[in-house]
Amino acid sequence: MTARDSRSLLEVLEHHYGDLESRESLGDGVPLTRVILLLLARGSKVRQATQVLERLQAEYVDWNELRVTPTYELRKHLRTLEHAAPAVASSKAEPADSSKEGRIAAPEVRADKADQIRELLSTVFNRFNKLSLDFMREGSSEPDAPRKRAKFSQWLEDHQPAIELMLASYCGGKMDPATSSLVQRVIQRIGWTRGKTGAVATRAALLAHGEGLPPLALQWRFAQLAAHVCHARTPECGACPVAASCAVGRKTVKPVKAKAPAAVRKTAARVRK
Repeated sequence: MTARDSRSLLEVLEHHYGDLESRESLGDGVPLTRVILLLLARGSKVRQATQVLERLQAEYVDWNELRVTPTYELRKHLRTLEHAAPAVASSKAEPADSSKEGRIAAPEVRADKADQIRELLSTVFNRFNKLSLDFMREGSSEPDAPRKRAKFSQWLEDHQPAIELMLASYCGGKMDPATSSLVQRVIQRIGWTRGKTGAVATRAALLAHGEGLPPLALQWRFAQLAAHVCHARTPECGACPVAASCAVGRKTVKPVKAKAPAAVRKTAARVRK
């Protein structure tokens, strides 16, 4: 894959999964606040997600008040979030034009994120009797922190595996995309490792094709692709935005032949007769 192809692929992933690139973009170090911001940032500009988060924090006394707020009211606060257009496999991986139809403020996207935030807050409150994820920090002095950390991590991995990876990286103070099975899976399938597997090969591929992007940006984009489309056993190549640039996707997704106009088909039928 050429440098230009790699750049186009990364731009397409940014368009579909957001432009998260730095630790500073996630604001304060409160784990629960970071998870909510990550939910808002998926497929949206981090700046917009941060503005929505700040609006929620100003509107509600705390996250518990938001937890009992009707979902339709929460959706109103998310109306300014833009989201990438639905992923479709194309013949060429090109970054979409955000000035035209690249991003849409879709009601279903707002509803989806509102439901996810409500589900997150309800789960944390019901399982731990308070709205705090401080036990996720390494070295937390909270009683029974390791058990709580494992319990919540398992739930988050089942529901939002890419966000679980990001939270674990932040709370643990380490950020190495090459050690993630989500990232390794995608990197191998698009052909960057040339058939090799493991953290060493993945790290070398990210260094060679990552266009100098921070580890956080690479981890976020590839982990989101793995979590939502590039599944381990049943990848949805037909819905993958970079299928045309992927070694597996090119074999799986068959090009769709355009139908001839009705008048041409009728003429051809008469000729055959």
